[in-house]
Parts: sequence; C-alpha cells; structure tokens
Amino acid sequence: MPIQGSQTKDKFMKLLVLTQKVDKNDAVLGFFHKWLEKMAAHCESVVVICLGRGQSDLPANVKVLSLGKEAGASRFKYLINFFTYIWQERNQYDRIFVHMNPEYLVLGGWLWRIWRKPAYLWFNHQHGSWPARCGQIFAAKIFYTSASSFFSGRAKGVAMPVGIDTEIFNRADNESRPANSLLYLGRVSPIKNLEVLVEAAKIIDQKNAKFVLDIVGSALSKDAGYFKNLQIAVAELVADRKVFFQAEVPNYQTPAIYRQHDFFINLTNPGSLDKAILEAMACGCLTIVSNTSLKDILPKELLFKEKDSLDLADKILAALGWEEEKKEALRSALADYVGSRHGLDLLMDKLFTYLNS
Repeated sequence: MPIQGSQTKDKFMKLLVLTQKVDKNDAVLGFFHKWLEKMAAHCESVVVICLGRGQSDLPANVKVLSLGKEAGASRFKYLINFFTYIWQERNQYDRIFVHMNPEYLVLGGWLWRIWRKPAYLWFNHQHGSWPARCGQIFAAKIFYTSASSFFSGRAKGVAMPVGIDTEIFNRADNESRPANSLLYLGRVSPIKNLEVLVEAAKIIDQKNAKFVLDIVGSALSKDAGYFKNLQIAVAELVADRKVFFQAEVPNYQTPAIYRQHDFFINLTNPGSLDKAILEAMACGCLTIVSNTSLKDILPKELLFKEKDSLDLADKILAALGWEEEKKEALRSALADYVGSRHGLDLLMDKLFTYLNS
C-alpha cells in the first residue's frame, strides 16, 4: 500500500484515542502529548480518553477525558467512566486508535463493531497478554515498531516508524560533549538491567580510565530497594565524582541532556526497540546497547553481550579511545538514520494512511 498522507481527506476524520496518560511533563509518557498535537493537525476533532491526566497544552480541536486515576478513582469508577465516555461521545468519532492498552479493545471493541467504527491498536510488547490476544479480534490493524513484537508477521500486523520528534530531538549548534561522558537515562527498574552498568563502571574505574557516568531517572516505590542497592554498589565512585545520580526529567527536556554526553548506554533486553535509543541517536549521542534489533544499524563495537558487565566495560573502554573524527562521522550517520526512518511526521503519514483505508 503506498504511503501518501491526504490532508484533505484526513481533515474530515473524527478520531477517538485511548491511552494511559496525557501529561506533557511525564518522564516516560510525555512524548505522547506531541503525538496528539500531530494527530489534531490531521483530524477535524480528536477525543482522548486516558487513565490519568496531568498538564497538557493541546490544540482546540482536542478534548481530553480522564478515567480518574489522578483523582484516586477506583477500578469500578474507571469502568463507569469508560462506558459513559464512549457512549456520550459516540457521534464525535468515527475511528478509534488504542495506544498500548488492549484492555480498551476488550471492553469497547464489541460496541465499536456494532457501530461500524473501525478500531486500531498500537502494541509493541514481545509477549501477547490475554487482553492483546482477545482484543485483536476487534482490531482492523495492529501497529508495532519492533520485529520482535508479538504481532510482527501476523495478518493484522503493520510495521511502523518509532515516531521520534526530530523538531526537538536533533543536533544543536551549541551542543557540548565532555570527553568520556557516559549517560543512562530512563526508569530505574530491575527490567532495565542497571546493575550491569554499575558493575561495568566499577571495572572501568579499576582500569584507571577517565570517565563520568550520569544516571538520570527515578524508581517507582516498588523498586526503591533496587535503586538503593545500585547507589550502594557505586558509593565510592559517587564520592569520587565519577558517577552522578539525577532525578527523572520531562521527556521534552531530555534532548539537552543527550547533547551533553558522548555515549548513551541502554541495557533493555534484546528484541525490544526502546524509543530512548533512537532519541539519543537523533541528538548525536553514540549508543552502546545489547539490543539485537540494532545489529544492522550500529557497528559491532557498540554492541555488547546481554547482561555481561565485563563485555560492556570492554566496549566502553574501546569506544572512549576513539578519535573525534570517527565519533563525529558515526553521530551524523545515526542522526540521519533516525530522521529518515523513524521521524514523527513519517509515522503520522503512515498511520493516517491506514486509518483512512
């Protein structure tokens, strides 16, 4: 199917979007605020139903309705609000886009099918939960970005660009990258494998290499113990001002942080395509990962064995010795790759081609 976005046709669309959170200041989900801005430019109107709402500044043709998490609503109240909203707004949308939460399809899919309103799901997890398996029955198409997604290669599956907002995630003229500067940016959680990075930092220090590692992110209350153990593990390096911890920041503030570092370290499990990796690339930050999804994009020198602290340390030590000319050539190539393959405008053009079909 050719990808030819039709602004004239799109403008007649009334879209219902279901997502977890609308909050431009959220460190993890703040990016979706920009997605909604772009969707609004394609549509006559957009109704958004979210589990919780924070700060937003959206176009006039966007209406946001919260299920009430920010107000402490119960799960039963969520359900009442959900069915109230999809009923009262039924004449204000003719397409449905469900972002990452297939539970909404399980709940409302049968009604949308009766009303002949096609629904589309964005789902990028590797494993198909029961809501995803059930919800797919009501989905016209299911969008994903990683070849390891549960719906990759399936009849309804459609591979998509990741959707990086290159208007803010880009290389700036005044970027400052101190030599040997390392960055981890993201949620602090066992699933992020940060213990591998702190062990690698200790190995690098034992080899008397000069470096500074910034760990930017916060932990959920359930992961507070994990976070504390990480801090204890590198307490000496923190005292020596070689490792620094910083609390999470809104997604739109992260480009400045990427531009202040030579290397970005990402330890997500192989197969998933973490959006932060591409955001860092777009900002000219060289990425060192164990993610096999990037084996055809990154040089072997920047790929380490999964959960192998020694191999990660070896890869970092080697990269710290690169000439600036080599680093600059790779920065440009990676930033160009993101812009040409995974830009947000590319995603929106392709998305609305399917929503209009």
